[in-house]
Amino acid sequence: MRYRIDGDPTLTAYGTTDDFIVLSAVIGLITGAFLTWLGWRGRQIWLTVWCGGLVIASIACLIWLP
Repeated sequence: MRYRIDGDPTLTAYGTTDDFIVLSAVIGLITGAFLTWLGWRGRQIWLTVWCGGLVIASIACLIWLP
């Protein structure tokens, strides 16, 4: 990737904050919980395990971030 000579490559064009990560974790938590329930109800073990992992990862992200 190229940068301008007078530019600082550590600065981004977007004002990203931790709020985007929190929002992604909350969306992942809600989606994971719903799909875990659907997998459990439909007896789809792979969906239950995969989305259960998403729920665990989302909770870990919410605990670790703040």
